[in-house]
Formats: sequence, C-alpha cells, structure tokens
Amino acid sequence: SLLAVATIMCLYAHAQRPDTSGTVPPGEIRDTLTIQEVEINAGYYTTTRKMSTGSIVRISEKEIANTAAFNPLASLTGRVPGLAVTQSNGIAGSSYQVQLRGRNSITQGSEPLYIVNGVPFVTGGELLNTISSAAGSVIGSAAKPATGLSPFNLINAEDIVSIDVLKDADATAIYGSRGANGVILITTRSGVQGKTQVDVGLKRGVGRAPFRFRMLNTQEYVAMRKEAFRNDDVEPAGIAGNPGYAPDIMVWDTTRYTDLQDLLTGGTAHFTNLQLGISGGSPQWRYRLGGAHKRESGVLPGDQHNDLSFISAQLSYSSGDNRFGLDFSSKWSLNTNNVSATDLTSFLLLPPNVPSLYTADGELNWYEDGYGFENPLAYSLRTNRSRTSANFLQLSTRYSIWKTLLFKLNVGYNINAVEEKAISPKASNHPDRNIASSLQLANGSFRNLIAEPQLAFHRVLGPFSIDVMAGGTWQRTERLGQQMLGMGFANDLLLESIGAAGDVRVSNSQSDYRYQAVFGRAAVNYGDKYVVNITGRRDGSSRFGPGEQFANFSAIGAAWIISEEPFLRSSRIVSLAKVRASYGTTGNDQISDYQFLDAWQSTTYPYLQQVGIKPVRLYNPDYAWEVNRKFESAIELGLLRDRIFLSIGYFRNRSDNQLINYRLPTATGFQSILRNFGAVVENRGVEVALHAQPVAGRRFQWDIAFNATFQRNRLLEFPGLETSSYANTLIVGEPLNIRQGYAWLGVDAVSGVHMFDDRDGSGSVSGRADYRIIGHTNPRVFGGMTNTVSFANLRFSFLLDFRQQRGAAYYTEPSLSVPGMEGNQTSFVLGRWRPGATGTGIQRFSAINGSDAYRAFNTLLRNSSATLVDASFIRCRNVNLSYSLPTQLVKRASLGGLSVFLQADNLFTISGYQGGDPETQQLLVLPPLRTVHLGINITI
Repeated sequence: SLLAVATIMCLYAHAQRPDTSGTVPPGEIRDTLTIQEVEINAGYYTTTRKMSTGSIVRISEKEIANTAAFNPLASLTGRVPGLAVTQSNGIAGSSYQVQLRGRNSITQGSEPLYIVNGVPFVTGGELLNTISSAAGSVIGSAAKPATGLSPFNLINAEDIVSIDVLKDADATAIYGSRGANGVILITTRSGVQGKTQVDVGLKRGVGRAPFRFRMLNTQEYVAMRKEAFRNDDVEPAGIAGNPGYAPDIMVWDTTRYTDLQDLLTGGTAHFTNLQLGISGGSPQWRYRLGGAHKRESGVLPGDQHNDLSFISAQLSYSSGDNRFGLDFSSKWSLNTNNVSATDLTSFLLLPPNVPSLYTADGELNWYEDGYGFENPLAYSLRTNRSRTSANFLQLSTRYSIWKTLLFKLNVGYNINAVEEKAISPKASNHPDRNIASSLQLANGSFRNLIAEPQLAFHRVLGPFSIDVMAGGTWQRTERLGQQMLGMGFANDLLLESIGAAGDVRVSNSQSDYRYQAVFGRAAVNYGDKYVVNITGRRDGSSRFGPGEQFANFSAIGAAWIISEEPFLRSSRIVSLAKVRASYGTTGNDQISDYQFLDAWQSTTYPYLQQVGIKPVRLYNPDYAWEVNRKFESAIELGLLRDRIFLSIGYFRNRSDNQLINYRLPTATGFQSILRNFGAVVENRGVEVALHAQPVAGRRFQWDIAFNATFQRNRLLEFPGLETSSYANTLIVGEPLNIRQGYAWLGVDAVSGVHMFDDRDGSGSVSGRADYRIIGHTNPRVFGGMTNTVSFANLRFSFLLDFRQQRGAAYYTEPSLSVPGMEGNQTSFVLGRWRPGATGTGIQRFSAINGSDAYRAFNTLLRNSSATLVDASFIRCRNVNLSYSLPTQLVKRASLGGLSVFLQADNLFTISGYQGGDPETQQLLVLPPLRTVHLGINITI
C-alpha cells in the first residue's frame, strides 16, 4: 500500500511540473544522474546500470554508513535481492552466514567469493579462529555452517565506498570456478583531487540482549515439579527418604529466586569507534592516509571484548597525458578478541532457585547441604583469546599502448597471522568431576599472492562500440597451522606455560593452493540499444587430480534497451525500458586441498618399536568441479526520469556433477570416498526490486527502496538415492534441507501425552517406517524496505527486513529437559494438559525417565512435525537520524563539514515465533544485540 501511494504521488508530482526535458538525442547525457546512469563494478570492467547485461546490485557508501555494526556484511542485510544474510549470534566479533540465491551443493561450500580491491579475500565460510568458543563451533557442514570469529573484522567498514554483488552467469562466469556461488566486490576509499582534507569521526554506543522470553519463576517451577511427580504416581513425600533425587525441591530453598537471564545475559555492551582520514592531491597525484580504532564489549559476565585497529595508506598517480596510471594501497589491521569459552546463555535452564553462586568467602559455590549443582559463572573463567594481524598490499598499473589498447596489471598480496589461547583453569570445573586444568594453543598463517595482467581494447565504429578484454590469473594461497593441547598442570598459576603441562599433544597442518586461469570478454553495443556480452575462462586448480585440473566456463548475456527505440525515445513517462537475459556455466572448487591424494595418520599402536601409521583416505584422482548452469531473464523499467525504477528478474541455477561422500563396502577399510555423482540441485526464483522517489524537492526528498525474493530449492535428480547413505536425508523433488519425521497429532485428551501417526499400522510409533515429510526451513519470501526522508540538513532513514519461513521450535534444543524434570522451562509450558483440559499442544508434566510422557517428548516429539513452527519476522534492522550543520555556519567555523547522527540497530522485531530470536532460532544462544550509537563527523 505504501508503494502504491508513493507511485501515485510521483505521477501527480510529475504531472504538475512543466515539460522542460524535451527529447534526449541519442548518446546525450541527461543533466541529472539517474539510477540507470550510476556506474557499477563488474569486476574486471565497469559499466552502468543501463548498459549492464548481468545482475549486479550496488550498495553505496551512504547505505553502509547507516549500519552501526562493525562487520561490513551487516550492511548487506535486507538490501540485495536474492541475498540472505544471517548473524550467527550476539557475541562480539561473531560471524555472519551469507547465501546468494540458495544452496547449490549437497556437501560442499555454497558461499560467495569475496574480493577486496581486485584481490581475493576469503572464499566460503572461512573463520579467523580454529578453537571453538562462545562465538560458535568451528566444526560445521554444508547444511549447518561453522560459526566463530568473522574474517571481516579485519576490514574497516568506514573505509568502504561500495559493495557490488554479482549474481548471474553473465556477471560471474568470468571468475570461473571461484564464482559459482556469486561474487561480492568490496571497494575501499582512495584519495581525491583537491586541497588536503582531514576527516574525523567518533561514535559511542551501548547494546543489550533484545529478547527476554519469560522463564518460570520459583513458585511456578516448584509447582511444575510437584505436579510432575503426582502425574507419575510419585508423591514428593515418597522421595523424602532420597532427597538427592530432587534436591531442587527437597533440599534447596523453594522461596529463593534468581533471574538467570538478568544475571547471565543482562549486561550492557559498550562500543567505541574512532576514525581519522587525511586525503588530497593534484591532477597527477592523489593520496589518502587513514586510521581507526574500534572496541566492542559483550553482555555476558567477565571480560568480553573485541578490539580492532586499522592503518591504511593509498597513493595514486596519473601522467600528464593520462597514458600511464598507478594505484598503490596498503592496509594493516589488528583484531584482538577475548570471549568466554562457552556462551553462558546455555545455562538459562538451571532451576530458578539455584543456590547462591558464591560462598560467604567470595569463592565459587558448588554445593548446598551436600548436593552439587552447576555453577555457570565458573565457565566465565574459561577464556578464549585470539590475536589476528593482517597486511594487505595491492598495486594496480595501467598503460595506454595505443588510443584503443590498454594494458593493466593488478598484483595483490595479503598475509594474516593468528594466535589463539584457550585457558580452562581447574577452578572452572566441578570438584566432583576431577577434571584437570588445560591450555590449548593454536597459531596459523594465511598467505595469498595474486597477479592478473590484462589487455583491454575499445573501439567505436559508427553506431557500434566494441570492447574486448583478455587476461590471466596466477594465484597461490598457503596456509600453515599448529595446535598444542596441554593438560595436567600442577597449579593454575602455570597455565600460561605449555611447558608446565604434564601431557602435551601437538598437531600441525599445511596446505598449498595454486590456481591459474586465462579469461576473456567481448562486448558489442549497437547504438545504446542492443548489447551483447560474452565472457569465458579456463581454470586450473590444484584441488583436483591429474587430468581433472582444468575446466572451461563461459556465459553470454544480452540486453535490449527498448526505451532507445524511436517510438519510446521521446516519452515523458518512460525513461528506461530494458529486457535482458543470460546463460552460462560456473564451477565450484570450494573443497579442501589434497582430497584426491591418499592420506595417512599416526596411531597409538607401535610398529617395530616405532610410532605406527594408518591409512585414512584413498587415492582418488578422478573427481572434478561441480558445475553450476545459470539462466536469468529480467525486465527493468524506469519511469519519470527514474523516479520510479522497477526490476523483475527470474533465475534458474542448476548445479550438477555433485561432489559427495560415496559410501564404500566395509571390506575396503574405509567408510567413504569423495566422488562426482549425477545429482542435480536446482535453485529458482523471482526477484523484485523497486525504487521510488515520491518527493524530490530542493529542501524535501523522500526515497523508498523495496526488494523481495521468492525462491525455491530442490533436488532434481539423484540416481540410486534409495541405496545410498543419503536415502534418509534427501528426497528427489524436495529441498536439500528437507525434514522428515513423525506426524504429530496433538495431545491425547485422556492420557495427556503427545500423539503421533502410526503410518505403517504396526501398533506403535517407532523407526523410519512411520516417517513422512514434515517441511523445510528455507525462506519462502525474504527482502527489505528502506525509507529515507531528507528535509534541509536533517536526514532520517530506516530499514525493515523480513522473512517468511518455518524454523526450529524452541523445544528442539537438546539441553531442554522434559517439562516436569529438573531444569527450568519457558512459561509456555504453563498451558500444559491437565485432567479435563482440551485443545492444548503441551503434554502433561513428567519427572521420571522412561515414562510414556518422557518417551513421547524425548524420542518422538523432537523428531516430529511439531518441531517446525512459523518463524517469520519483520525486523527494524537499523534507524539513522543525522543533522549536517548549514554551509554558512560551517564556513564561519573554518570547517569543511560537520554532522551529528544517532543510529540504532535491531530496534524491534515483529514475530509470532516462540522461544527467542526468529533469525537465529536457538533458545540457548545469545541473540544479536539491540544497539544505539551517537556520533559526530568533522571535516577540516
């Protein structure tokens, strides 16, 4: 409705204005820069929205600045059609999951390729840390990626001027095997011509956990426990002789109450962001120097913080005749992260009358009246510290050999070094368990060198504009890692020294990835009406065996700009009418190195009085790239000089030659081998993007941007699926993350126990014979809407993002006990079944293992259709209010500019989801924080 009103207002406003535009002759540039004329980065070349034959979305500097989060990936949320961005949790420095147009691979990586200033940054869901911590588990899978510390902590978001997202084959095929899942190009600041300018920015903020789902208070909890015993025909008096069976109600004070949410996740996070930049230059020389320091703390108890420091330098030179140019940039960053080893949110299920967590002497308390309990504050003593430094060097040169022929060379080198230390003192372990203290150390390095020479030819022949490009890529990536685990320390005071450990275990790793390619592009533009773009690449990767290391990938894209035809060129209404289509292939090499080689591992069994070794992987040189075949068609329509701009696109990606773990006979001595299989995965959908400017006055402007993606993922083919190891998890014609389980029929009105459909009629519900399809968790629709209103020097904007999806119910959390047993529950269980009650979806309380209610909850309900619930949401992702000092006052103060702003992220969420954050869908994981920031920017 809002968009319809905006459209009507645009049409009305335009109708009231006199016609001064006239007919725009072919090739003439309009006086106002419209959406179609904005330059976008296609990687190896640049184009405009109007002339582009591919699907490319640009996120501008202003949009990035509107996001208060330190991680630049946060600025993509809700702004790019087809791109789903999910924050893992609310721990400082944690990662984001990014998926562009769905999951393409059954078992391998499906994340985009990230490139910073022409140099590959990371591919897939790579992390900074190798030791799991509160930020997440570093062990993941294609269906559930690993989480941890994000490598994008090493990029200063305020240093970025644009992020371009390349989606279809026409835009990504030139990247070959690295672009199968899309490409995200990040461009950072450079110097500008003019007198020296100093930019200073300071931002301070606070953050809190946004979700406080209500847990049972002590009175409700005790009543639940006693009712559970009565339901199981065990009165509390009957266990009085054995109070250790239920110390929470038989020993501990049943009037005491501790709000664990407030204690463990109720802290306040603090944010500091200081930026400094110096830039300037002449027509020949331009430079920029920058520095920044950021610090974010956490809401969990203990010293939780993420510190970021940045130094950057950029220098550009252009000869007087503009035939020679050089760009050099150097960036250094340091990320120091200190978090607890465990997310203390996981302890919210402790009884609400848990004993005091400290003794009278101020020590951690583990017992009350001789009965032990888990002390969550002890886990805050287990710390994970990581220190990552990164150096990023990039050199780009160009030389015009002739007027129509340009030579380019881009060279990049980046090196990351990480040091990790995980400390688990004996004081953090329950005394009854006799667990010794431990120290885990890890260090690693990442070195990446790339060189890309290019030749570009441009020629105009009458109505034809011809662009031809050819180039090559040579890349080498080396990773080194070492881990040490020390146990058996005589004293916690010695924990910082691995040499003091009684038992030390060491492991190391090394990988060397080499990549070579040649690529080319040919584009023909006829009269700015017909555009054809052909790209191709021949890739060679060391990740595949002899004979399979090279493959060819190509694409063709075409566009017809209908608005340049004579019958539309003079239209006052239609400023752009364009149809485009593309088809091509890209590859996927997001697999581990050396998977084709046989591998051996040391064993504890000796051989001839020496350490023995055993085989762990078979030699397999035959597997090759997964191939993604992409098709797209789209229509783009601009009205009223692009005050209304609509884009509707249809895409269909089919990924075949799937790399999966193929099960081997037991007689081989190996469980599986990685091989290509004839399975086909399809992602198809429709993307809609609309930009409207209802009001475009000199002092008052109103802009609306809306996008929505309708997407479906499914397994098209899988020969021999029934006899494979994937028969229980995959179904042809269904999404890759399809869920199977028992059909939940509600709660029996007589027994008060969950009921399930006995599909095979055996008389009992058990085994896979009673399974059926219960749904999937892929978003059906997702997108976002941005509103920006400017009046004079005041600017206000907000972003809403939304998803329609089903997600995991809160009771799928493995740590959640059967309602009625020891351990707190959410207040939802108060609506449980009681004699005479009907219509409830929560069964009767139970306190004994092995009861019918226990089995129904633990064995059946957790694997049933009841575990998938509506997890749709609309979230106010960020709000930004800024005020710029008027020009006259700025000049009087001898400044170049001054502005103050207020930002808020994750301000509110509208959702019917029960059990925490509908985005992360994990009851016992700290959700993304709600933050508010106040800042000032000064230009001198």
